[in-house]
Formats: sequence, structure tokens, C-alpha cells
Amino acid sequence: HSSSTSGNTNSNSNTASAAVDPSEHAHQRRDQQQQQQRLPKGSDQQLLPLTATAGPDAAAWNALAAVLVQSDRLSDAAAAVDRAVQAAQAVGSKIPPIEGFAALIRGYRNAGMKGKAVAALRRFLSLGGKPGRVMWNDVITVCLRDSDLRTARQVVRAMELTGSVSEVDIQGYEAWFSRWEARKRATESQAAA
Repeated sequence: HSSSTSGNTNSNSNTASAAVDPSEHAHQRRDQQQQQQRLPKGSDQQLLPLTATAGPDAAAWNALAAVLVQSDRLSDAAAAVDRAVQAAQAVGSKIPPIEGFAALIRGYRNAGMKGKAVAALRRFLSLGGKPGRVMWNDVITVCLRDSDLRTARQVVRAMELTGSVSEVDIQGYEAWFSRWEARKRATESQAAA
């Protein structure tokens, strides 16, 4: 009876010491702090840490980016997209996460942030991404809202170079640009009168 009691005692004492071992908790906190990535300059908030054993995958970071865009937290969304890229690369994916980039570019379009939208598209392309029509159109739209027809035409040219657009589509974009120029001239004429 005493040997079974001592076995229980050891088991209980091991469980109790593991539950209250302050060095273990300090070690976990230190690991979390080291793994945590800071957001872009000017932000004092942090994202959850990405751990090698239990961290979120690219899909989770993409979903977080989309939610952050909907909350108008574009800097945080950009950081989540960065983490999605890291997570995708960590598992050997050569394709950047289109969902996160598409959400981020849509957010930049809605906020009228042409430079950031164009930069995000360029980064996506540089990582080997193949943008969908909506992503291209979001960048073109924000360029035209900023009266930057030159950059909008460069986006269409990039579409051509990546094989994302047909000759018929190019004609459609040119018609869009012509309508935009006509509206701009009419608006400027009315403002001058």
C-alpha cells in the first residue's frame, strides 16, 4: 500500500510543480515576446506571435487581413499580409497569398491611397503572384480617382506583360480611359465656367 501511495505522491507532486513552476511561465512569456513581430512604424499595437509549432497559416493571416481592412486598420492589415507571405513561404509555397493582397489593395482603393495600392500590386507581382481582374481593376480605379491616367495605363501594360488581358480586354480598358478623360474634361469645363 505504501508503494502505491508513494507513486501517487510523486505523480501529484510532479503535476503540482509543473502547474506552479514560475520559471516555465517566464520562459513561455519570453519566447512569446521574442516571437512577436512589431507592426509598421507609428503603431504601438502588436499581432499575435507566429510560432513554428502552432502558428496560424497563410489562410488565417489572409482572413485577419480582410477583417482589418474592413475595420480601416490598413497598417495592421499590411502587417497581416506580411505574415501571410511568411507563413506561405515557411511551408514552401512559391505563390503569394492572393486573398490578403486583394483585400489590402481593396482597402487602399477605398481609402484613396494610390501609392500604397500600386506598391502592394508591385510587391505581389514581384513575389510571383498572378493578380485577378478585380485586383487589377482596384488599382486602376484608385489611379483614375487620383487623376493619374499614366499609372492606370502602366497597370494595363503590366496586365499585358503577365498575360492577364486579351486584346479585346485592352480595347475595353482604352474605352474606359476615354470615357474617364471625357468626364474629366467636362468637369473641368464646368468648373471654369
